[in-house]
Amino acid sequence: MTVVEARGLTREYRTGEVTVQALAGVDLDIDDGEVIVMLGPSGSGK
Repeated sequence: MTVVEARGLTREYRTGEVTVQALAGVDLDIDDGEVIVMLGPSGSGK
């Protein structure tokens, strides 16, 4: 059974004059009992 569902996630951020698209059209399903981990360096926007 899915307990978390996300569709079409996008995330953009600006650094000075540049726009960076970090996520584009991401879909995510997390099922009951499933364990997930988000990894990345400090300050990466996890």
